[in-house]
Amino acid sequence: MAEWRKSSHSNENYSCVEVTLGPVVGVRDTKARRAGQLTVSAQAWRSALDHAFSRPAGANAGTA
Repeated sequence: MAEWRKSSHSNENYSCVEVTLGPVVGVRDTKARRAGQLTVSAQAWRSALDHAFSRPAGANAGTA
């Protein structure tokens, strides 16, 4: 996989996730890098981001 990246808005206590982009997208917890990673297709990652960013700010996580 390519280089792991995290948001430039992340703070120094590593409270974020990292991603690596390509045909397969890897997602891992910065605090537990050795715990493994979630891998999804680039299309599934894009769909998840589209869904997340289409929600109004402050919307409850448990609602669709």
